[in-house]
Order: sequence, then structure tokens, then C-alpha cells
Amino acid sequence: MIIFHVYVHHTERARGDLRTHIETQIFTDTLLLNHFAHDLISYHNPTKHAHTHP
Repeated sequence: MIIFHVYVHHTERARGDLRTHIETQIFTDTLLLNHFAHDLISYHNPTKHAHTHP
């Protein structure tokens, strides 16, 4: 599940950059989600990953 964050700024420039900003935010959220999933995998399989959470 990817969480979509859409921040709408009421300026002409922001309207022009809105699509790019949304795509960037989606990409960021995807990276965060992948990192979170990796942390879960690391936690449940400590022998498979060097870094784990205590």
C-alpha cells in the first residue's frame, strides 16, 4: 500500500509543478515503504541481514 501525500499550494508556480511534486512525493513514500518493509524482514529474519532492530 502506497500512501499518497498531495500538498496543494495556491500559487501559480506550484500549480505548474504540482504533477512533478506529486510524483516526487509518491516516489519518496515508496522508498519509505520499502525501507519499512525491509526493517520488518530484518526484524523477523535477523540472520539474513546485518542490521536489525533490538
